[in-house]
Amino acid sequence: MSVPEFALTTQGALGLLRFEITPADGVLLGVKDDQALPLRKALVGVGPDGILMDLLSGAQILGCYGEADADVTPERISPLRVPTGRFGAEATTHIEFFGSLPTRTLTTTRFHMFEHVFKVFDHEGTMSTLALMIVEHSQLRTWSYFFAADRNPIPPKVLGGKGQWVFDATTGELIAGHSGKVGLLWADVDRPALGMTVDFTSLREQDQEHSEVRLRFADGRAGKGVQGYNITPGGQVSVSLGGGVERVIGQIVTANHGVATISPLHVAPRSLSHGLGLR
Repeated sequence: MSVPEFALTTQGALGLLRFEITPADGVLLGVKDDQALPLRKALVGVGPDGILMDLLSGAQILGCYGEADADVTPERISPLRVPTGRFGAEATTHIEFFGSLPTRTLTTTRFHMFEHVFKVFDHEGTMSTLALMIVEHSQLRTWSYFFAADRNPIPPKVLGGKGQWVFDATTGELIAGHSGKVGLLWADVDRPALGMTVDFTSLREQDQEHSEVRLRFADGRAGKGVQGYNITPGGQVSVSLGGGVERVIGQIVTANHGVATISPLHVAPRSLSHGLGLR
């Protein structure tokens, strides 16, 4: 497949902007109900799931992800999805802690319980607050821990995330409980569960009064909110992240008699804020 040429560039809100596209030669590639659907004309918009669609026929618009050269192999062709939430979001999958806990003796009378609050992100970049709760165990050199979720507004269910640490009586080094797992499960069935591995290897016990346990590392990131999308004269589909920042998502392709062609397209924006009129 080859890259088509477009005649016009414009940008607008995801829910409002449509592109009326008519190939000067050949057809756009669409698919509906698992059947190929050549399109001589399409009113392209973003569907509820982020897939670019022809709003006239209900067909999904095909293309390839990433930046394409003149030739695009059939294996790269698929429906194009525009991020509708946050672009570049990554879920938290791994957490590491370091620091030290106070050494307790038979004469210690104070009860110890510590809390360390930190942030994690789900697959859509939505942030959640977790707390690592540390409680002294009845046995010396041993501590219990568990994770608790922020209860505002509706807390997710915390899966796993409980265990014990055992420290060497001479060196204070951690000798048991080096790692663990914790998950978050939301009441919203459409929100994927979040699973994380936890590394406690760098913890130790030493002569001090308070906890010095700290978060060393947690992957995942919020990404940036998508403000609009764009179709360039070269057929590239990109998203606007604000501040003049754009990221290329993929490339719309065309075909002529089953053979990929590079042909110009007539493109005009149609905004739902003015019906399907101008523009």
